[in-house]
Amino acid sequence: MSLDDHVKEKDPEVKAEDRMATKIVVVLRGNCTFVTKVRNAERAGASLLVVADSTKEEVKNVIMGDDGTGTGIRIPAMLIGKEYGDILIKQANVTGGSPVTLSAEFVMPHPDNTVEVELWYSSSNTIALDFIKEFDKYMVDLQDYIDFTPRYVTWGCTGCSPSFKERECYSGGKYCAPNHGFMKGMNVKGVDILTEDLREHCLHNRLKN
Repeated sequence: MSLDDHVKEKDPEVKAEDRMATKIVVVLRGNCTFVTKVRNAERAGASLLVVADSTKEEVKNVIMGDDGTGTGIRIPAMLIGKEYGDILIKQANVTGGSPVTLSAEFVMPHPDNTVEVELWYSSSNTIALDFIKEFDKYMVDLQDYIDFTPRYVTWGCTGCSPSFKERECYSGGKYCAPNHGFMKGMNVKGVDILTEDLREHCLHNRLKN
């Protein structure tokens, strides 16, 4: 059964243009992770999630990072400022539940013929490391066309215990290894992962030119 037939079966009165529309969901930023929001929206049938910030800040400085559970997500998502989120939510309330048309674009500047690629990961992420190893054999032919920059994900743990911060974090819990806890039988601590992230970052900056 196609998606269109499935919708007809559930509600035969639904108009054709509504069946074909891309479903964009707008939610407020809260306490759960971005990944949780995107996955819930996808399960609800959304094709795009727009997260409206809950505080006034420069959203360009906010990274919608993976919390380590984002594998399998297929829909895109974006974060917009609180002022724009308020406008969207107000407009939706004005229509009284009627559909609202929203246009969204993912546009990045490309002043030359070089593709700018960023990979956000941690040195403890085995899936990302496997990707880098596999991609390496193609990079020789693409090096004149790709500007590759590794980005390393950390998270804050200000509410964790002092012993956890000492073992897994730097700067009193400001920088911690993502989704890394103390595992029996493994002599790898969060601070070791962060140190390796920093080492790889420095090596990339020194060797890319």
